[in-house]
Amino acid sequence: MFLHHRLRNIRAALALVGLIATLALAGCGPAASSSGKPTPTPPPTATPAPRVLYQADFTNRASEWKLPPHWSIVNGALENDGQSSAVIELPIPYQVTTQNYTLSLQILTLAANGPGVNDEYGFLGKSPSGKRLYTAALTEVEHTLHSYAVCYPANPDATNNNNFGTYDFTPGRQTRPYVVQVEGPFISFLAGGSLVGTPVKSADQLAPAQLVIVDQNVQLVVQSLTITTP
Repeated sequence: MFLHHRLRNIRAALALVGLIATLALAGCGPAASSSGKPTPTPPPTATPAPRVLYQADFTNRASEWKLPPHWSIVNGALENDGQSSAVIELPIPYQVTTQNYTLSLQILTLAANGPGVNDEYGFLGKSPSGKRLYTAALTEVEHTLHSYAVCYPANPDATNNNNFGTYDFTPGRQTRPYVVQVEGPFISFLAGGSLVGTPVKSADQLAPAQLVIVDQNVQLVVQSLTITTP
């Protein structure tokens, strides 16, 4: 009788332990909502899109641009006729103040009209006082449009071995992307989607900066222009 009573107590204790274990395991599953359904896990946070600092509108805000000779705005695009034997500078009507920024353009290159040695188009970064900070450009543009893409700071950092980037580039007579990225003291230039050399380092502070489009003897059309920051 005593053994039977003890066995009954052991069975009751084991049943209680099993109930506790079942409840504990149930607590490890997805959290239940008030309706009894599991609460879905929230998706991972998306990477924030770059913030637009300036976006050119050649149709509705054409008056922002102070156009020098050989530059004009036609049918919602910025054009250079390629007839200047001297370098023509066109300031972008926005001064960058952030340390990290990206200049992105879509450019249609049509013709090189000069002897080739001095023909070029591209971009400069200048300090507010007018001192050149860096160059990202296509130089020695031949009649075939073969050129040398280059990227270099006006004052290279002596501790960095990569202070000049170069790349053979022939855009053809079609629209290509051109991107200048500045991250603190580093400058990167992508022509047609290809990185020109490696990021180069400047000894000078690169912001604030006035961004400038340059052209000499090259007929081209700037179809879009945007400046963003991470």
